[in-house]
Amino acid sequence: MTWSSDAFVSAAGLNNRCSNCWPLSGQPLVVGDLVNRRTLAVKIDNSPDARPHYGISQADMVLELLVEGFVTRLAGYFQSQDPGTVGAVRSVRYSDRYTTPMVRGVLVASGASQSTSDLIYRDVANNNYVIVSPQFGEGASFFRASYDGKVVPHNLFSSGSAIRQGANNEGGGAPVTVPAWDFLTSAVHSPSAGGFFGSVPATFIEIPYRSNATVRYQYDAAANTYARYQSNGFSFVREVDAANNVAINARNVVAINTDVITTTVQEDAGGAFSLDMRLTGTGPATMFRDGRRQDGTWYRGTWFDPFTFISQNGERMLLSPGQTWIHIVPIDWSIPSS
Repeated sequence: MTWSSDAFVSAAGLNNRCSNCWPLSGQPLVVGDLVNRRTLAVKIDNSPDARPHYGISQADMVLELLVEGFVTRLAGYFQSQDPGTVGAVRSVRYSDRYTTPMVRGVLVASGASQSTSDLIYRDVANNNYVIVSPQFGEGASFFRASYDGKVVPHNLFSSGSAIRQGANNEGGGAPVTVPAWDFLTSAVHSPSAGGFFGSVPATFIEIPYRSNATVRYQYDAAANTYARYQSNGFSFVREVDAANNVAINARNVVAINTDVITTTVQEDAGGAFSLDMRLTGTGPATMFRDGRRQDGTWYRGTWFDPFTFISQNGERMLLSPGQTWIHIVPIDWSIPSS
């Protein structure tokens, strides 16, 4: 069967889908909201030396993506609100070329290999996205700061207003239509709503990255959110936005399993080889919401489409309104939960 982005438009589970909400958070729209502005897609350093992060509590979505050496980087998607200080900003990887178009994004980064830069120039010429980066002519959008004792290369920052100005300079100020992900109409709903029939309880989640990057989530039933913790190699540290001291409490956690390939492109001075990954087609997916786990399948037709999730029972799986953390992991990884 050939899948298209409309293949499951009539699938069970869509009765509770929001229709007047922010595309990437599901939060209600009100008159005057700037829903047609581009999403800021900020690449954020996630090495232990770069933590704590700045600005991530204001993101609608955060993707955690594997890079060379099987460490991870974050891609924070900001549309419904812009961050104050955000960072530390780091360099582009292949995966950003595949994900930024689906949010009609401004790719915000610093640095890229020559081969990746060549591909980015082609993408920008094709209007796949806009880029704001010191290496692409927008150095004035960034600044260095020694927050928390951070040093180069973990101390490059920006702000929402500076990025918007840079995007305008690069021709990214015109209105766009950001494709909406599937969200429930309200965070208050039946546990089985939105494709969660047959789901199982899961209040603890682990994403099994390397020892200094392993992520854990603990469900808080009172808040109906997931507290995020990440290992620094010695202990698990509660994730708190250093820009505003707001603890990260995800409404949804999603794992997308796919093919991850080691390339022959060297991305850093240490000689590590870049990773590439397949982010169209289909594969296994797991969605955590409301303290429950639902296994299913992800579908995506092109780089310009959002991910769609179908449960093991054939229902469209809907996110709960709020912040979503998405982990893209190798096809053979299991995601422990209990």
